[in-house]
Amino acid sequence: MRCFLPLLLVFTQLSAPLGAQSVMQGYERTGSVYERLAIGTGDAARCEALCDGDHACQAWVWTRPGYYDENAQCALLSSPSTPRLAPGRTTGLSPRLTRQIEASSDRAPTPREIIALQAVDDGPNP
Repeated sequence: MRCFLPLLLVFTQLSAPLGAQSVMQGYERTGSVYERLAIGTGDAARCEALCDGDHACQAWVWTRPGYYDENAQCALLSSPSTPRLAPGRTTGLSPRLTRQIEASSDRAPTPREIIALQAVDDGPNP
């Protein structure tokens, strides 16, 4: 039981809100693109707003003007994949999904989670 508190602190740090990392410049997400839009000279904030206005959108990728053609591109994704390095692009989770993640990280562990954490802390029984 003596390691329970540090373990709980690690758990809460791992589930901390994404904050500034929910939008990542120089990264992209691939796969599950269900709509790709040319947004003229629009910036990443416009792409994020398009995603926020579409209930199916879970993540987005903005591509700077000049990367494909003279227009900036906004790709809407139905599921978020792991970001990877991609100069000239910016990716983020939908604001709605980010709010859900932040709300879930603000709660205390459930009794079931506490029991599971205690079982890990107690280790195997000899």
